[in-house]
Amino acid sequence: MRCLQNVHGMTESTAKKTDSNYRFEHFDLKIMLSDMRFSKTAMAMTRIDMQQQVQLLGGQSVSLKDLSAGKPLVFITASITCPMTISSLSELTALVDSTEDFSVVFVYVREAHPGDQFPQAQDIETKFQYAKAFKQQYLIKQPIIVDDLSGSLHQTLDTLPNSLHILDTDGSPLFQSLWSGDLPGIKQAFEQIKKGDLKQKTISQKMLMPFLYGAGYMHGVLNQAGKKSYRELMWGAPPVWLLSKTAGMLRFIKPSYRGMVAMLLMLFAVFVVIGILFLR
Repeated sequence: MRCLQNVHGMTESTAKKTDSNYRFEHFDLKIMLSDMRFSKTAMAMTRIDMQQQVQLLGGQSVSLKDLSAGKPLVFITASITCPMTISSLSELTALVDSTEDFSVVFVYVREAHPGDQFPQAQDIETKFQYAKAFKQQYLIKQPIIVDDLSGSLHQTLDTLPNSLHILDTDGSPLFQSLWSGDLPGIKQAFEQIKKGDLKQKTISQKMLMPFLYGAGYMHGVLNQAGKKSYRELMWGAPPVWLLSKTAGMLRFIKPSYRGMVAMLLMLFAVFVVIGILFLR
């Protein structure tokens, strides 16, 4: 019997098979590495069905076409346990608030670092609660799509925790950024799209500066998520855990600068140790 297709092009059997893998309960190195690059599927994406229905945090069902309102549609994937999401919010929302040329929506996806306080949602009601907490805590003004438990929309865009995607009104991708904290690349894309200078799909996979920026927020976000998320970061990615711990001690420095300062301090410590060993 032919499998039914859902609005995102996944079969029911495929959705069931990938659901347990998608909603991971434990963060590990494999997940971190997968977050560092766009998948081949995402890079080859040619169009998304703009007629598909999505659920907004308020409970209403709308089509992507309606959300677009005749403008390029900007998706920002997010969760309350994602330090990269939280670190980019201030400047990113200021950027999107300054233009009326785009329709911007957040897509609440799976938890990036599930912990004791925010374990991976096992039902849609819990996911709506997390999205509501995200909206209230960070004063999100833009509409928030609460993706289904299988991450149907998220998996169509790619399963990155905090990526940004700009679609044309027909659903074709114009720009994709690995991290929504890549503000220079996003600003440039906005300007090119407004001027009609973006001739082909552009993909930004810049990582270093967005990551260091996000590292300054990691300690606070993971503590809020719960001890489990911090413990799993320690076992899954010890250098990142150490960077987070170091940045967390720099409370006298603005969060956006803590990651960079922490990295410099760690490098300095390494050189000191090497120097001591060399001079022995």
